[in-house]
Amino acid sequence: MPTTLPRARVPLLFVAASVYANSLGNGFTFDDNWLIVENPVVTEGRVADAFTAPYWRGARVGTENYRPIMLSSFGLEWAVFDGSAFEFHVVSVLVHVLVCLLVLALLTRFVSIPAAFLGALLFAVHPVHVEAVANVVGRAEL
Repeated sequence: MPTTLPRARVPLLFVAASVYANSLGNGFTFDDNWLIVENPVVTEGRVADAFTAPYWRGARVGTENYRPIMLSSFGLEWAVFDGSAFEFHVVSVLVHVLVCLLVLALLTRFVSIPAAFLGALLFAVHPVHVEAVANVVGRAEL
């Protein structure tokens, strides 16, 4: 059981990344296609439109979500990685790892490092995060 924060980070990082390593081979699925692959705001680099368009394009009035940073990040990833789903999934896994490390840091303010490590480990492997990490669009929930 790790007793120092640096020693707790390494195994947590490894576990958090390995739990979702199997998602790296996924392509774009379900809402990923509609929100990313078929969305000109993302695929044509129209970042300014991300700040005026609803997150769910074509949504009826009253059902819009305002997530311009998320749409902009999808557009940036599309441009940098040439629309490759693999890299989108890598970014989702890295965001999950970062969130797990933040949970560890937060928990160390309230409990001992071993207890914080166990809590962060539980957070890292809890199945409630599957949809948020395994589907690219789910990253908005991270």
